[in-house]
Amino acid sequence: MKMKIEYTIEVDTDKAQIYLDEMGDDDSVREFVGSYCVSVAVDQIQQMFVNAIGEYDVVKLIKDHTK
Repeated sequence: MKMKIEYTIEVDTDKAQIYLDEMGDDDSVREFVGSYCVSVAVDQIQQMFVNAIGEYDVVKLIKDHTK
């Protein structure tokens, strides 16, 4: 089953930009935060399935809508 999940978060762009500058990341704040949220969510839910039932490849990212 494919699912598209959307949500809105508020980000202090000034503080987030400080972090990106310190890390040397050229992404915009929007790109970085969106990509990070997607990757963490997919990784966390996959790890939950591994821990609970020992199954890998239960969740796959089909399309990153943040870019």
